Amino acid sequence: MSAPVPRPRTKAIVYPTSGNRLLIFRQPDYPAVGWQPPGGTVDRNEPIEDAARREFAEETGLAVRGDFTPLGSCTYRYVANGFDHIRERHFFHLTLEGAYPETFETLEAMPEEGGPPIRFAFVWRSLHDQTLTLLHNHLDALLPVLRQRLAKEGAA
Repeated sequence: MSAPVPRPRTKAIVYPTSGNRLLIFRQPDYPAVGWQPPGGTVDRNEPIEDAARREFAEETGLAVRGDFTPLGSCTYRYVANGFDHIRERHFFHLTLEGAYPETFETLEAMPEEGGPPIRFAFVWRSLHDQTLTLLHNHLDALLPVLRQRLAKEGAA
């Protein structure tokens, strides 16, 4: 049996908050994927913060001008389908001002892997909700950093 083929990708992940709530989504047509924050693959030669802004807008349909504050990065790996998937993840915090619906749906018209549009169902969850530790593929990795930063700022 041969070793899995390395498949590295750089990802930009956004933790959007309003007060002490985090905006996350699931894909109703792919329930096994689970809950996750907005984010995706950084294009070749694209600055990581630009990718965070682009992915956030593509997935949420929201245009924002706020700061995408870097929280840190980590590497996540898994082996599947003959590939060693290496995900260098860069996490950002985005504070959303104003009123947003409690739930809403969007379509990502051009998914990274191609195929038909992907439906996203967004919800707000308290940052203190213990189920946030169950985000898909450890996308909760920097939530403790976010909680600590917001606590220092008096926002959470």
